[in-house]
Amino acid sequence: MKKSASAVSAADSEISQLGSHIYDELIKSIREGRYTPGEHIRETVVATELGVSRTPVREALRRLHNDGTVVLTPRKGAVVAELAHQEVVELYMLRQEMEATAARFAAQHASDIEIMQIDNILKRAEELLHDPHRLNQVNWEFHNAIYEATHNRYFMKAIRSISDSMMMLRGARYIPENRPEQLASEHRAIFNAIQNRKPQEAADAARYHIQQSLLVHLNSNNRSFSEHSRKS
Repeated sequence: MKKSASAVSAADSEISQLGSHIYDELIKSIREGRYTPGEHIRETVVATELGVSRTPVREALRRLHNDGTVVLTPRKGAVVAELAHQEVVELYMLRQEMEATAARFAAQHASDIEIMQIDNILKRAEELLHDPHRLNQVNWEFHNAIYEATHNRYFMKAIRSISDSMMMLRGARYIPENRPEQLASEHRAIFNAIQNRKPQEAADAARYHIQQSLLVHLNSNNRSFSEHSRKS
């Protein structure tokens, strides 16, 4: 017995809605580091964990592929995309200017309440210097709070695109042992300039912060490569 056109349409709509939900869940998992660049995302595992069939999972993965977040290959299936060295440098160079712009705008437009909220996030981060996993999450909250304080909708759209690309950086959520104190100092310098309404100082502090983050990222990835080579 053939299904009616309305029944087929309803089924397609349900699959599409499920696909969107799974897409959001996978983006969240990649952002949180559960799936790292170069790692295989298995349809069957995702379907089992979320209690759905493989069809909406496949749709979500195709959407992630279209975004450039995953790569679909005939034998491996879906693999989280990772950036080449030059792409990493280019991304950080762009982020450096975007973060400088965010800090400058925040120094000009942040409300007193927003400045207090950023300060509270910083204080939380300073209490988590020995807990890298939780510190990472609070660090992202710090940057997001500054983005919100720009009060510029077009900036928000642009920075979201950069943030999505940051997910494809291997080790982007890795914090070396000596880095937490440096992070706290760099973040505090950005905040102080925003609080004191000094846009250029805020921009310079944010730019320096991203420059240091790039160096840390490149150094940590070089160490990982060297360790892998010795083991091979």
